[in-house]
Amino acid sequence: SKQINGYQYWFDADYAARQENSVPPTTSLLCYDSLSLTSLPGGLHTFSVRFKDDAGIWSGNISQFFYVEKKDTAHLNQVTAYRYWFDDMDTSLNLVDLVPFINPYVMDTQIPLDGIDSGRHVVHFQFKDANGVWSMVTTDSTTLDLKAIYTFNGNGNWSEAKNWVNMVKPPPVLSAGNKIFIDPVSGGNCILNVPQQIGSGAIITIRSGKSFVIPGNLNITQ
Repeated sequence: SKQINGYQYWFDADYAARQENSVPPTTSLLCYDSLSLTSLPGGLHTFSVRFKDDAGIWSGNISQFFYVEKKDTAHLNQVTAYRYWFDDMDTSLNLVDLVPFINPYVMDTQIPLDGIDSGRHVVHFQFKDANGVWSMVTTDSTTLDLKAIYTFNGNGNWSEAKNWVNMVKPPPVLSAGNKIFIDPVSGGNCILNVPQQIGSGAIITIRSGKSFVIPGNLNITQ
């Protein structure tokens, strides 16, 4: 029954310089605000925010790191690549090279969610500069309503994670509602080199003109 009616934010440990704003009472607040960073020196900083309800109770702090480029050297560096992964799957890093290099880089691209099941998930990003140095990890979260989709878009064995979008392979038993798409690269093959069971209500689709090789037995039961 509580409603949000205000929030405050501050940088680093400077709580004394916090900014406080009021909002019309609401149970769900999408907060958009423009913040000035001109007073912050170059380097690593933290941004903290918290929210107040109509009983005058403040929430806990939400804090995140961000980096302000040093004005005398920012133009000399460039963003050359980024990588991302979901939840705790940091062994399944998805690397994207940027051509040409760019500074600043505004990321406005669709991230495929193949292999991610319904529910709430966390996505992590890192960016690499021309010196080969990776940035700190930036994290966000999202909620999915659909069942997982697994897409084979490589060439070769089913068992190799690199052949799957987001480097996520389907489980040995694909449950109802989940889908597999077979879409190898042009001229390539998808080779089912491990056992795979497609459960009742699950779907496997082979894209038109693509090759799906089953070296062993194909068992179809009802």
